[in-house]
This record gives sequence, structure tokens and C-alpha cells, in this order.
Amino acid sequence: MFSPRFFQCILFAFVLSPLVGCGDGAGEDVVRSAQVSLDEALAKEASGDLPNALQAIDAALSNGGLDPDQLAEGYLLRARCYCASGELDKAQADLEAADQGAPNPAKLHLTRGMLLDKQGKAAEAKAEYSLAKKADPSIKIP
Repeated sequence: MFSPRFFQCILFAFVLSPLVGCGDGAGEDVVRSAQVSLDEALAKEASGDLPNALQAIDAALSNGGLDPDQLAEGYLLRARCYCASGELDKAQADLEAADQGAPNPAKLHLTRGMLLDKQGKAAEAKAEYSLAKKADPSIKIP
């Protein structure tokens, strides 16, 4: 009725996986580390320390421990950092990556507006800023 392969899978899943690092502890550390880096990056962005925000968000994004919402937020944050430093191609790529996830609509429109503004597209930027304010009236527009 059950194949030997079935029993091997059961043995690995319940007995051996915690011994080879596949248990919850390793995953929790990765998630915790990514969350700490994301929180640090957001705090540094809020204080205007964009170079260090960029370093922290790079760590969070490369870690692999962010959930889809956090990942989208991370890409948006990095896009805003790239906009501020004039790296518009990188900002565009991160904006597109965030748009594939589940981004915060207000931050998505804010970031898109910042990029359009840096590209000299003032009217389009203004429209995006308006959508950002509509999605979240408390959001600060640059």
C-alpha cells in the first residue's frame, strides 16, 4: 500500500529535517533578520539618512525572509532611495518589482510620483501624488 519512498519522506520530514537545519529555528532567524533590516531601513529613510537606508534595505531584500507585502515595501523604499540619489533606472526597476507584489497603494503612487518628478514629468508626477493622497491623506508629498 505505501511505498518505501513514502516512508523515507516521512522519516526525513519528522525526524531528520530538524537535525539538518530545516526546522523552524533557522527560518525564524532569517525572517527576524529581514524584519530588523527592513525596520532599520524605514527608520533611516524617515530621518533622511538615505545612504544607510539603502544599505539596510539591500540587506533585507537579499535575505529572503520578507513576506510579499514586506518585499513590495522594500522595493518601494529602495526605489525612493534610488530616486533621491539620481539612479533612475534602478528606481524604475524596483518600482516595477514592487508593482508585481502587493504594495501599499499610497506608497506606490508616491514613489511613482517621485520618479516621474525626477524624470521631468511634472504633470504626471502631480497626478500620482494626488492618487497617493487619495489613498492615504496622511502621506507626506515631497
